[in-house]
Amino acid sequence: MKALRAQMNPHFLFNALNSIQHYITSNEVTFAAKYLSKFAKLMRRSLEYSEQEIISLEEEVEFLHNYLEINAKLRFGDKLSYIITVDEDLEEDIIGVPTMIIQPYVENAIEHGLRPKENGTIQVNFYATTEDDCLLCVIEDNGIGREKAKELQQASAKHQDHKSMGTSITEKRLQILHNSEEAVSFVNIIDLVNPATGNSAWHKGGSADSYYGNRRLKISFLLQRFNVDDK
Repeated sequence: MKALRAQMNPHFLFNALNSIQHYITSNEVTFAAKYLSKFAKLMRRSLEYSEQEIISLEEEVEFLHNYLEINAKLRFGDKLSYIITVDEDLEEDIIGVPTMIIQPYVENAIEHGLRPKENGTIQVNFYATTEDDCLLCVIEDNGIGREKAKELQQASAKHQDHKSMGTSITEKRLQILHNSEEAVSFVNIIDLVNPATGNSAWHKGGSADSYYGNRRLKISFLLQRFNVDDK
């Protein structure tokens, strides 16, 4: 699980810290202090969760909100908008979520689909699917499209190296979960650039490296109860 610590993109870390430094030197101390505190909390939670197998949905939502808010305020200057919704039927404090699975996919949507845009939007929605008793996380963005994203990603070998490592770690985790009787999982990625074509991609524990940009991504976990003893 300690390998999960390497997943958070260095671009995010360095840009967030540089932005905080800028606000400090510009005498915007209150703003800088607020987001330095949020950044420190995010890093602390990231380290804590990397040592755990499962956290509550409530904790996952709080972590994603903090991560997306820091991106929006410190990296994108409010040119990134985000929405996180949770189905009212889901009890956030007692439903468990495998750790550090969702955030890397959110990060990839930002880095490969939304960062090159002047304005971008990402939505993270959580649902309960009663027919197969699963927790479904749906991530949607209005990025630049997977073909353009692939071109940009190939032009940056250093960034590609980090993405491959982070994606590889996540996919290995998903494969372990999929093979477990207690936590069946899958990822379903659908290209939204041209809905009329029905172009889509499906994998279970396979590679998602070529699918970024304007798309819908679904992650499904078997519904499980979170217990504080799981920490």
